[in-house]
Amino acid sequence: MVLASKIVGGEKRVKLIHFGALGYGHNYSEKAKKSYLARSAKIRDKNGKLTKNDPWSANHWARKILWPVSKPAHGPRYT
Repeated sequence: MVLASKIVGGEKRVKLIHFGALGYGHNYSEKAKKSYLARSAKIRDKNGKLTKNDPWSANHWARKILWPVSKPAHGPRYT
């Protein structure tokens, strides 16, 4: 989970965002990583906006922390 904050209308707002799950084998192969990043790039919120660059979405944090583009796939977390 991540605690995200932003300023809206001069007021600071904070939101706790849950994403992923313990025990999942995130980012376990290059093929899975490529497939996930392609699918998740198209996820939209209820207003029709893409969520991959919205820091208040779970999709954004999953792509950034669990499936980072700049790092290679690292295999299963638990064997």
